[in-house]
Amino acid sequence: MVFDARELAAGLPSAPFEWIGMDGETYQLPNAAVVTGAQADRLMAGDLTIIKDLASGDVYEAVMDLPVRLQVQFADAWVKHSRSPGKGASPSSPRRTSGTRLKST
Repeated sequence: MVFDARELAAGLPSAPFEWIGMDGETYQLPNAAVVTGAQADRLMAGDLTIIKDLASGDVYEAVMDLPVRLQVQFADAWVKHSRSPGKGASPSSPRRTSGTRLKST
């Protein structure tokens, strides 16, 4: 049997992580399951600017507005969300979704 990363990646959870910032707005980050090893290395080294690569500047600013102690809980929640069973992307779905700010309704 050959390890086919592409095949396995298709089954990873793909639902974006939604959260409410300090400003009361709802934001999205791509599912942490799609973060690459290189991106994870940057995050583990404390480089939160990786969020700019994954999402919009508004999302990054919303993360930066969190008190530091909440940033740790935020990261834990994002990772926990990526472990939740969920529908993987279909072969025609894009693998990476950019983070976005959702309009309040």
